[in-house]
Amino acid sequence: MASNIVAPEPPTSPRPPETPPGSPACTPLDSPRVHEFLQLGTIDRFEHGVERLVRALEKVDARNEPDDVRLEATKHVEAEKPKIRASKLEYKLIDEVTSKYKIVDSAALPEEVTDLDEYMFVVRARTEKGASEQVFYVDFKSNALRDVLRIVLRDVHGLSLGEDKITLERNLLYHYIPELEAHGTELEDDTDSEAKLKHLNLLVEYIRAAYISTSSRLASLLENREITYDLLWALFKPNMEVYTTVLDAEKPACCRYDSGKERTTTTGIVYFHVECRLLDSHGQVFGEVSTALGIGKFPGAKRIDRLEAFALEFHAHQQEMREYFVRCGRQFASLMGQHHVQYRGNAFYIEKGEYVEVPVDSRIMVDVAYFRKINPNYPRPHINELARPISSNNTYVLFFSDTEAEGVKTNGLDTTTMSEGNLMICSQTVYGWSFGHNRWLDDITEFVVDDITEIVWNPSSFDNLAILATKKKVITALAKAHMSRVSDDVIDDFVEGKGQGLITLLQYEFWRLVLSHRLTLYFQWSPSSDRDVKGNFIANVTHLWPLTSELELLGTPHSLQTGWIAEPLTCSYLSDFPVWLVPELSRQDEWRAALEERSLSTCIDNEQDPALQVVLSNNKYEILDESGREIINLPAMPQDQTDTSRVCNVLEHLARFRMAKDEINKMPRAAFRESLDVQIRANRKASNLEEQIEVQHGNIVELVMKNAGDTAIYVYVYNLGPLWQVKGMSYEVIPERNHDGDLKFIGISSKKIKMTVPPAMSGYGSCEDIIKVFVTSQPTSFDSLELPNLDELGKTNVGDKTNRPNSHESGDWVALNFPTRTLL
Repeated sequence: MASNIVAPEPPTSPRPPETPPGSPACTPLDSPRVHEFLQLGTIDRFEHGVERLVRALEKVDARNEPDDVRLEATKHVEAEKPKIRASKLEYKLIDEVTSKYKIVDSAALPEEVTDLDEYMFVVRARTEKGASEQVFYVDFKSNALRDVLRIVLRDVHGLSLGEDKITLERNLLYHYIPELEAHGTELEDDTDSEAKLKHLNLLVEYIRAAYISTSSRLASLLENREITYDLLWALFKPNMEVYTTVLDAEKPACCRYDSGKERTTTTGIVYFHVECRLLDSHGQVFGEVSTALGIGKFPGAKRIDRLEAFALEFHAHQQEMREYFVRCGRQFASLMGQHHVQYRGNAFYIEKGEYVEVPVDSRIMVDVAYFRKINPNYPRPHINELARPISSNNTYVLFFSDTEAEGVKTNGLDTTTMSEGNLMICSQTVYGWSFGHNRWLDDITEFVVDDITEIVWNPSSFDNLAILATKKKVITALAKAHMSRVSDDVIDDFVEGKGQGLITLLQYEFWRLVLSHRLTLYFQWSPSSDRDVKGNFIANVTHLWPLTSELELLGTPHSLQTGWIAEPLTCSYLSDFPVWLVPELSRQDEWRAALEERSLSTCIDNEQDPALQVVLSNNKYEILDESGREIINLPAMPQDQTDTSRVCNVLEHLARFRMAKDEINKMPRAAFRESLDVQIRANRKASNLEEQIEVQHGNIVELVMKNAGDTAIYVYVYNLGPLWQVKGMSYEVIPERNHDGDLKFIGISSKKIKMTVPPAMSGYGSCEDIIKVFVTSQPTSFDSLELPNLDELGKTNVGDKTNRPNSHESGDWVALNFPTRTLL
């Protein structure tokens, strides 16, 4: 039902009743008045006189009509009057459903003024789908009000104030009553704005009257710093700072409020949806990005500062928080580009659409541009996916960010001259890569800005660097020259993405030895009992070359000669093959300690993929590979007859076998690699590298090695067999072609190898071997890779040792694998 509310009018004096005029007397045709018209002398004048007479008679007849006939005629005349937009100093309140009110795009139809257009504004009630309460919208018809609103609401985001007819939600106008009244005060001094002031006063009076009860409730609640769920909309005003936290980090964050309304997730959770915006960057553009927060529905009144998001002005330490956000904003702006920094705190990454928290205490690389390059469609979880009930108060913590939908919108801000208000709403997280967790390509990590600090460098670390003093001077000089160069004085980017920096390769690691590795030394032919006395036979690695290393003997001086063997006490490379212990294994601490003694690591969480797995099956220990398949041809290990040490010995043996198999040189010199050709020939054809060969038991395969270079090469052939053994098969020097003037020598050598299935594998019908060939540019030894059969653990494997000159020339090497399968 519609009702009209009109502005009061001044009282007027009552009008005296109208008395119908008396009927005039009729004029007969023979009267002197008629004779006067007949005597005019012309037909035209006669006709004109007749017309005047007819009109006079019509007026007389009208005065003699009944009152109801004359009233109907008056209404008809008024209905034909043109309608004027905003001509009534009134407003209209309607319901969209009962009034059949329709919203039509005015641009699509010719301008037509309706009855509702005559009001200053129309307030319509709409029942949203699924909502329990009506939402009121105000359609403005007055051009004067439209102009006022364009001034007062010019900084509110998301409004279409440029249209001829403006529509706003009534709740929004409630927030701006003070601004509307202040604008009215300015209009009072302008004599030309009298009509505009009347329109504005009508609007303000209506808004105040419509929210009398709301204002009373709100004042009482805010006095106690509390709020109810149904009044959350009144707590947030557009452009105000909103306080929240960064994901689960308990770190404060700030954004700027745009709008809010009640919504329901797909899982049925009712919450107040808060649309906000903040400042962020995707590496190339810095600007605004939309985000959203959610406040779960709650019963009764709740302290404002305990909401998931609330106006910053209600924070108990508002000024301290403002200073904190400004400081974080400056730090965020300083992290544009690439930065190597320190991080200590909780970081986050997305896994299956949800945020996963990771503690990080390491150096990180911040590089938003590269992140966006490799992840242009970086997904963020939706708000219903992050709804988590809190049992203490049965509310929900909700967060949603919509940066992938619209992206960063530039607004021309200069990060070096931003105001404190803009610094406060800068993003609280940046994207980067943790050197401690090796995360980025698979799991992008978000780091909290407040937990990022500059790296504190330790000057003594360079003093402890175990390289020659002359090389230290060169490195220091290069670094100083690089840091002091001017911005335009840079070299070409001949390695894409790297040329603008300084890269120094200190040493390539061979056999994965590193500086300061500790080794034990013993004489090659000394009895094994003497090797237990290791106190005086320990050395540190002090220098590394591609094929050799230099050691420093510790403890009692000793005269070392050729024929001594060095075995590493610490084998850090074995940590590349982590072991997974199933939870069912008892005494987990004992297992980890035993593995640590063997330089093996364990998988603590799901961040590492295990190379080996220890499980229990039918009261027996079994070892699985990285694919979860049982490793065959291992000794039986009943649980009640096998101790932890025995199983760990098997794990160490398998890890060493895997290390020998995977050992390759990824960066041999091109000239050296092209100077040699190694092939396996079987069944009258040559196989390609890493291509498995199938032969029958007892067949012969031929290893053909060709040296096309100008210097001799050294070839070492090893068999990685099915009994998990690594055994040397041969060592050969292949001179260059036409060596010593012998024109018949063409630089080619061959070796025949008989393939068999060992008796222990006969039950499987076949076995698999790898013929591994090492080719070097100078003599060396790969004896440290050798392993006995797995069932011969504890036995010493001593092969032919190769003497080599004491040379530190720049050597080179390659490793080639030829897998074979022998069938019975």
